[in-house]
Amino acid sequence: MESLVQDILGGQVRIPTWQRTLKWLVDDVMKLLDSIYRGYPIGTLLLWKRRAPAEEIAFGTVTITAMERSDALFVIDGQQRLTSLVRVLAGAGAPDEKFALFFNMKDETFVAPPKGEVGPTLIPLTEVLDSRRLVKWLLQHPTADQDRAIELGKRVREYTVPLYTVETDDERAVRDIFERTNNTGRALDAADVFDGRFAGAGKRKPSGIRDVADAVGAMAFGKLDEDELHKMMLALVSTDPTKSSTEGWTSEVAHRVLADLLAATERVVSFLVGEAGIPHRTYLPYAQPLLTLARFFHAFPAPHARNRALLVRWLWRGASAGLHGGVSVDTRAALAAIQADDDGRRAERREDESVQALLAQVEPGRQAPFDPQVDHFNGGHARGKICILALAELGPRHLVTGEALRHEASSPRRLADGVPGQASLGNRLLHPPVKGGLRAAVARCTDPAILASHAIEPGDQHLVAADVTAFIDRRAARLDKAVRALVARRAAWDERDHPPLRAFWDEDDGGG
Repeated sequence: MESLVQDILGGQVRIPTWQRTLKWLVDDVMKLLDSIYRGYPIGTLLLWKRRAPAEEIAFGTVTITAMERSDALFVIDGQQRLTSLVRVLAGAGAPDEKFALFFNMKDETFVAPPKGEVGPTLIPLTEVLDSRRLVKWLLQHPTADQDRAIELGKRVREYTVPLYTVETDDERAVRDIFERTNNTGRALDAADVFDGRFAGAGKRKPSGIRDVADAVGAMAFGKLDEDELHKMMLALVSTDPTKSSTEGWTSEVAHRVLADLLAATERVVSFLVGEAGIPHRTYLPYAQPLLTLARFFHAFPAPHARNRALLVRWLWRGASAGLHGGVSVDTRAALAAIQADDDGRRAERREDESVQALLAQVEPGRQAPFDPQVDHFNGGHARGKICILALAELGPRHLVTGEALRHEASSPRRLADGVPGQASLGNRLLHPPVKGGLRAAVARCTDPAILASHAIEPGDQHLVAADVTAFIDRRAARLDKAVRALVARRAAWDERDHPPLRAFWDEDDGGG
């Protein structure tokens, strides 16, 4: 998000004269920001790359003096979203800007400017996009919730907005795309555009992104989003998927890369499930590693066992330290670390050096000890997903039948509502709903092994009915240790990260 807004403020993004006027209301913008804060998708932007003259551009109270440039990006689809975001995040703020909004740190909601004095629980959204401005605001409001404010800024800045760029001189074609995206039941995204061009051309499979999604969905890992797969496909051929285009691809090139994408994605899923301890897509803390791993397993289809183990460390170190958040510059750096091009050196050496370069990028995580914050569980946050992975590692079994539970595309369910500590991880079970409720099912279960699969000790079981708050607290303390132990084991900060022994042999030695 940060780089996108900077491109707008720098005058690269323009609004075509035939675009409709702004129709959104403040309530629409609040919903958009809530989606960004919670990591929900907000749709793909469709941009048209062409020459643009020097001009003054106005987004509400934001006025931009844009210079003439050959690489301007005209908004075909996404004008309402972009205009609203610029006004909220970079506008003059209240009372001059109509779209001025605040974030209530107490209940994590976006609100209109209050009447009267603004207290430290409300932070103006004009202060969150620039980390320096945010720090300055926090210094001026010492009683504000610093952790929540920093988390807000991080989520907004690091939110990745998918975009597709059309490069053509044919304005009629662009207008046609505009009409289709605004007059059909659902806006086109990048995968839709790609499949519209290439799917069905010939009998080869996969013939489109949707075929790849279906094939991966059959692997019990959970179906990957088609837009996600589109970005993974671009990562195979470019270190900057956000600015890459398939515009010049022929059908032959498209189907060759699709086949490469399917093969690489199957290897990625096998690695995540079999070695990294990520049994389902919804439990993956961050999506960015999918791009990196796709590029790596495409370049090195059968990596050395040592490098696979080191990749597990890279994945968990970055996830637990919040370094896989998806910022464009970090994504580019990770992809660039993978020496995919054949430069005449042995593939083994390029593979070893690529893994070591990835590990170096997450090294700052060594200074950020992981805190699961089990008292404030949020299954939509990366930290919460790591907690879910700890629950999954216990091998949860059905409280009634005793059968091993399949991993679901849902967050753990609450044991009890309306009680102190209800937001705690100790109040969540990775279990489907049962007749009578989970609380009653726990109370009735007599098998210690089944209870242990949910981090419940028989000695605590009586508390489910007698003092559920005490039960939640005891289980939360137990799960806090389990989550920390899982991260420590997977991240392996105390282990040496040396490459395979072959890296210490000279190529002339003939060592393998």
